[in-house]
Amino acid sequence: EGLAGVASAFGMNAIAEENNRFALVALILAVVTYISCTVKDVSFVVGVTGAVMGSLIVYIIPAIIYSNAVKISKGQDSDEYKTARYNNILVPFGTLIAALGVFMTVKETS
Repeated sequence: EGLAGVASAFGMNAIAEENNRFALVALILAVVTYISCTVKDVSFVVGVTGAVMGSLIVYIIPAIIYSNAVKISKGQDSDEYKTARYNNILVPFGTLIAALGVFMTVKETS
């Protein structure tokens, strides 16, 4: 349900449709099953997941949500929205932090 909501928020409404639900759930389960069968050390999966999700939760998602909330409530031409767009600087920063976390996890577990 959460992935379908995120997909529709980013304009991929076809993923969120009810008739595609089975395919979406099957794909998610297939990816998770593949990872669990091939990875011998769970610390790698936990490290990569923590690095990516931590960065998403702390830096990337709040910046995007705040910018879009101000855009919806105040309008795209408002001064508040123009100021709120500066928060989007956190998106590439969060991506860099996530990449560094993944790199360090790969380095430590190799």
